[in-house]
Amino acid sequence: MNDRDAPRSRPLDELERDVEPELPGVALAAHTLDIEATRPAEEADVTGVPDPALRKRRPWVRWLIGTGLSLAVTGATAWALVTAALADGAWPAWLIVGGIAALVLGVVVAAVREWLALESLDDLRAARLAAARAEETGGDPKAAEKVVARLRRLYRGRPDLEWAWARVDERKAGLDGDALLHL
Repeated sequence: MNDRDAPRSRPLDELERDVEPELPGVALAAHTLDIEATRPAEEADVTGVPDPALRKRRPWVRWLIGTGLSLAVTGATAWALVTAALADGAWPAWLIVGGIAALVLGVVVAAVREWLALESLDDLRAARLAAARAEETGGDPKAAEKVVARLRRLYRGRPDLEWAWARVDERKAGLDGDALLHL
């Protein structure tokens, strides 16, 4: 390798020697920025006139338009390909149709699971409200029992909670409503 093929950058120690500290006796660490370079652009504006380049943008609008356009183009292309392949009666067309059916089934299953999870959150919120109402009544034992039964229904089928429910069953005999709710 000769000098023409050698890299044309400066060594790092040479760059560090060029940096002069602002305060006498204080050296800047390697790869540090001046404090003014770290300030946001909004703080640097002293005129009081907002910079149009710094205005808040709504990225979801662009995302929505881009996603809708790409889905429309992709759907139209896929529709044309599938109908053309099905018209020929080739087996790859049926493979494509099966893939699309699997995709639709996956989306439906994911949507149902999400809906069930949201329903579970609604049930948990209702249980919390019932517990708060039971606490407000001054620790009514019947209301506390209803809350515990509701929580048991909500968390049924969870083997990791079996020990905790066994502990609740052991201790709830001698507890009033407030203590049972706190347990």
